[in-house]
Amino acid sequence: MMILGVEALLGWRTLILGESGKGKSFLLFRILSSLAESCDTREITLIDMAPSRSWGVGGKLSEIGKIPEGVRYYTSWDVTPPRLVGKTAEEVLSLASKNRALLEPFVLKYLTEPTPVLMINDATIYAHVGDPGQLLKALGLAKTWIVTAYSGERLTEDKGASVTLAERRFVNSLIEVADRIIRF
Repeated sequence: MMILGVEALLGWRTLILGESGKGKSFLLFRILSSLAESCDTREITLIDMAPSRSWGVGGKLSEIGKIPEGVRYYTSWDVTPPRLVGKTAEEVLSLASKNRALLEPFVLKYLTEPTPVLMINDATIYAHVGDPGQLLKALGLAKTWIVTAYSGERLTEDKGASVTLAERRFVNSLIEVADRIIRF
């Protein structure tokens, strides 16, 4: 896959969509590395919402390579993939709520201290439960945002918890505001 040059990314809202395990996070890492070579890294915030690769899905950017010095990197290693781990609708919702509680402080931190560039890995995990309005507001503060989001069929079974429906609605809201969409 061709990587877009920095000049093609700055000032734009870029959404990277696709199935689990297709390379969205790897592309985001390559973009981060490219931006770090030509921009002031202190102007970049990366909120890594993905579960660890140890779950068999997702993968944090720090598992791919070293996060460039100066980048504000926020993540929690306690994020779990609720649809894979939860055995009932209640468990799926409980895990999704726990993920949200772990990730919300990072979104709120960005809202109080925004940077021109906001990158988010696996934004859909945030939108499984609750109103994604704060995250959308954070995206609105960034001059440039690059976001990966799950969009596929592999993880649709949510045991009746409706997190898949919430995720699809959120992805559609991102599609509406994105300047460019890269699909895997």
